[in-house]
Amino acid sequence: MNLNYLKHYCQEKANEYPILKEDFADFYYLANYEIQEGGSEMHETSLAIQSIDEAIEDYIEKIKDLELQLKQLKGEL
Repeated sequence: MNLNYLKHYCQEKANEYPILKEDFADFYYLANYEIQEGGSEMHETSLAIQSIDEAIEDYIEKIKDLELQLKQLKGEL
């Protein structure tokens, strides 16, 4: 994996989860910075992808929790 792959991965995920677009950009820029500072491109790219995936998982969980709360408020549960 490299920065070009990470860039495309960020764009793909931003299209799927536009609300997280800024977070994905932050992960990309952090990886880019760390690589410029001497970090391994493969390692930094991998860390960024892991962070992106975790942000998506957290977002999905938050949505599920909110949907559950809404159902509870509506008396559907």
